[in-house]
Amino acid sequence: MEKACAILSSLTACPVIKAGKHGAIAHIDGKIRSLPTPWVKVVDTTGAGDSFNAGFLFAVLEKKMPLLNAVRFANATGARSCKFAGGTAARSTYRDVVQLVEKSA
Repeated sequence: MEKACAILSSLTACPVIKAGKHGAIAHIDGKIRSLPTPWVKVVDTTGAGDSFNAGFLFAVLEKKMPLLNAVRFANATGARSCKFAGGTAARSTYRDVVQLVEKSA
């Protein structure tokens, strides 16, 4: 996946590849970075990718987070989604996700 991310970095300014339980890979400050997902007890993975995407966009567009922090936030958003059955049952707040990021740091 690192090779794919390197190739994507020549095509876009913000390549991020979701890697499921392994977190995400991103091209940040000229380096390929692998960012792990916080550990959670998984109940259902339905919607985890969508939650990751929503968390990433929220972090970048609304909170203006640097890319590294945005990917960490997105990983935590996707992971938190897995703690609940169904694709939308998590209904995570900003604080819920920040607490998971802080807990896993």
